[in-house]
Amino acid sequence: MWFLGRILRLLPLLMWLPLAGQSHPPPGSPNRDSKAAAPARQTTDQSDHLQDRDRELLGTVRISTGEWPPYNGQNLPHYGSANRIVEEAFRLANIEVVFSFYPWTRAYSLVKEGHWDASSVWAHQPGRENDFVFSEPIFEATQVFFHLKTTPLEWTELEDLRHWRIGGTLGYTYPVLTKAENEGLLTMERASSDILNFRKLLAGRIDLFTIERHVGLYLRKYHLSSFESRRLTHHPKPVSQIPMYLIISKKVPRHREILARFNRGLETLKKEGLLDAYLAETIPIAPNPQPRTPE
Repeated sequence: MWFLGRILRLLPLLMWLPLAGQSHPPPGSPNRDSKAAAPARQTTDQSDHLQDRDRELLGTVRISTGEWPPYNGQNLPHYGSANRIVEEAFRLANIEVVFSFYPWTRAYSLVKEGHWDASSVWAHQPGRENDFVFSEPIFEATQVFFHLKTTPLEWTELEDLRHWRIGGTLGYTYPVLTKAENEGLLTMERASSDILNFRKLLAGRIDLFTIERHVGLYLRKYHLSSFESRRLTHHPKPVSQIPMYLIISKKVPRHREILARFNRGLETLKKEGLLDAYLAETIPIAPNPQPRTPE
């Protein structure tokens, strides 16, 4: 009985001891099974709720982005050449970047509402400056016409395209063509994706498909069969050249600081020749078609 009494008195203390083999990491420690933090990381919504004060201490900028290879892509090295430039420009400012991929409309709205800090990459459109500040241009997107090799194309003015069926993709910016369309100079048919437009082009349902040149070359190389790819070419004359930017939400209290740091890093990349090098790394090797002169 004496021995049993001592055991009962010690029992409350024993209950506070950790179980054998069980470890308790301190609050805030990373999950041991998670990947180590890299200079640029991709996250999901479940890890998106850092307070502004914590992000300030961490020196982290959260960037929404989408699929637009070779410039943006979840499965591309560095998440694409444009995202690599963004990452490296911020790295020079000692800021960590966290990327997350969404459909483009959601990527845009998350930043507009201030839930995320910035988004990569966007063209300037009237009215967007009400919600965002724009970085210095990261690169110029060159839109061209892809067409069948069996469909000769020569054009100098948009009026020359009046009788052509021109394909475009919903949600994309076509400032020159949209203006001409509104003026009744040409007609555009919009599809839900770039690949669908290429399918329509191959099937003869449209005559021309306007798309950023390197995006078109990438999709033709990696998403079409070799037989389909050989049937296509593009005209060397640019339809338009559109500067592309990092946009930063004005609802983020430190948006001016983020902008200034990014622009300084971007300028350094330009001076060192790294900006063009990063763009070239993920662009498919394909020569420009030789300009053709009317006979």
